[in-house]
Amino acid sequence: MTHIKLLTERCISSGNCVDVAPHAFDMDDAGLVVALVDEVEHGARRQVEAAAQVCPVQAILLEG
Repeated sequence: MTHIKLLTERCISSGNCVDVAPHAFDMDDAGLVVALVDEVEHGARRQVEAAAQVCPVQAILLEG
């Protein structure tokens, strides 16, 4: 299973991750990315990987 690690200090509030994988990511009141899940099921991995790739500051890391 894949774990999501967020580097919120890098987040610039682009929202690309939410656009690509709204089931896995959202923005908090400050506009920073938050993960809606801690672990990514196998079927959702592609979408979450795509969200990590479109992040302009690489604030999303996937482990496992």
